[in-house]
Amino acid sequence: TKKITRERLPIENIMYIFGPILLVFVLVAKDNGSTALMILMVSVIVLIIGQLHWKYTAGFISASFVAIVLFLLIALNTNMIGGNRVHTWMSRIETFTSSKAKTADVDDESVKAKNYQVMQAKAAIVHGGITGMGPGKSALKQMLPQAASDFIFAVIGEELGFFGVLSILVVLAIFVFRALLIGQ
Repeated sequence: TKKITRERLPIENIMYIFGPILLVFVLVAKDNGSTALMILMVSVIVLIIGQLHWKYTAGFISASFVAIVLFLLIALNTNMIGGNRVHTWMSRIETFTSSKAKTADVDDESVKAKNYQVMQAKAAIVHGGITGMGPGKSALKQMLPQAASDFIFAVIGEELGFFGVLSILVVLAIFVFRALLIGQ
């Protein structure tokens, strides 16, 4: 094992460790908040595994929390961050947390509007059938606002069909199995 001969200065931790992570978070969060949060969580896990002193890790978690809150406040209350999806996230959270009693009082059109992407994704999968429409020939991906990210599996289902989706799931299962073997 390699021994560290000197303790890094706090400014070095900020400049060389925390600064780049937070910069990547801010740049990615503008377009894809869930990916930015995953990057942040993985970074914290790497810092913990790397045995960075706990006070620096706690400081980074605090700074990250402040950055997330500031981003959400700016995105919700101003138009400075164009094209952000914070309102979509809020709508999804509200839809998920609302009870059946609340949705029973709402008319059918309002419920359909909130579940538009889910309904289009299901239609794309059904439209693909057993063999699919063919690569690049998806008709319903134009109707999915986030076809290239959130609902890519639905587009794959429409283009490649049941057999294509099954193939992808088998390859994914092989990756997971191999990762578990390597981890053992």
